[in-house]
Amino acid sequence: MAAERTHALLAPSSGAKWYHCAASVWAESHIAESHIAEAPSDAADEGTFLHAIAADMLLGRPVLDRSATADQALLVQTYVDYVRTLGGTLRVEQRLDISEITGEKDAKGTADAVVLSGTTLYIVDAKFGRTKVEARSNIQLIVYALAAYMQTTLLQDVEALVMVIVQPRLDRIDAWYIDVAELLSWQKPLLDAAKKALWFYRALNAEPEKYVPGEKQCRWCKASSTCTAFAQHALNLVADDFIDLTQPLEPQLEHVAARTYDTAMLGNARTAVPLVEMWCKAVTKQVQDTLHAGESVPGWKLALGNPGNRAWTDPGEAEAALKAARLKVADMYDQKVVSPTTAGKLHKAGTIKPRAWSKLQALITRPEGKPVVVRDDDPRPAINPADDFANIG
Repeated sequence: MAAERTHALLAPSSGAKWYHCAASVWAESHIAESHIAEAPSDAADEGTFLHAIAADMLLGRPVLDRSATADQALLVQTYVDYVRTLGGTLRVEQRLDISEITGEKDAKGTADAVVLSGTTLYIVDAKFGRTKVEARSNIQLIVYALAAYMQTTLLQDVEALVMVIVQPRLDRIDAWYIDVAELLSWQKPLLDAAKKALWFYRALNAEPEKYVPGEKQCRWCKASSTCTAFAQHALNLVADDFIDLTQPLEPQLEHVAARTYDTAMLGNARTAVPLVEMWCKAVTKQVQDTLHAGESVPGWKLALGNPGNRAWTDPGEAEAALKAARLKVADMYDQKVVSPTTAGKLHKAGTIKPRAWSKLQALITRPEGKPVVVRDDDPRPAINPADDFANIG
């Protein structure tokens, strides 16, 4: 979901934060009360907009807002098509009681789609952004699943659950299959974490040692840029393997790339990279927001960046002027054939008919992916470049 449509303090959409770092709830509420306003998010606004269109389509209501682009319409259609393939009983924008799960009185959450097909309960969440989200052990989906299970089993049996993340922009559908026993095993840990988070919030205090920095909880935390625990954790990760914080940094950093490490140290350092990058981005954004709010940050200021690309103020007038200059058509216009991706979108929209599309598919080629570094729990099989050399000869 783009934004949790609930007044719950411990919203399912922020589950990764309060489950892994109970102090984050108090920290975020403290940030929300500060005078530095958070910059509006175009991505969040688009997510809310696309979710509303998807709900209308799944419920068979007329889509009154026609301002969606062709690309946005295709994103929504991908999600809607998947949900419809599940069959069964569909509940859209399902309002769920999560008070038993978090211990927060009258708390509610809203799941994008809940489907009961036979004795299998599907919890489907649409993510229209570009950040990869995993379904496995996803706290948001687990909270929805527990609430939906409790509600559904009052009338019908449920034997298995499937939690699904649909990410049209990444052409990705990730599903996590679990049985009822595994789902229920999450109930106590969730309630314990929620109680701890509520205690910190109501006490209006959380000492730095109470914070638990980590990639999942810090990624979307509004307090990450001012969290001393996160900052210290990030600096410790760098200092342990790369630099001595008690010495001048620049001379050390110049030689970091040339240093050699044993493989264990190298693996630990690579694991730390996303968290360190996350902290750097959070600090940069906080500086930007502070300066935009009219406050000063020692050593930094706002200035105009490089100018944008040149463009015609009136393309029609520019076209007429170019014609008056007696330019040839080939000199006046930039033309190239559409990409296979664009052609595929035209096919999905019905502009390119199936027969023509089958001919076009025969003309499409796609090079193999280049080797990339991924975690060892990634489902893709490992490759060994040495095998390629062994086959030469």
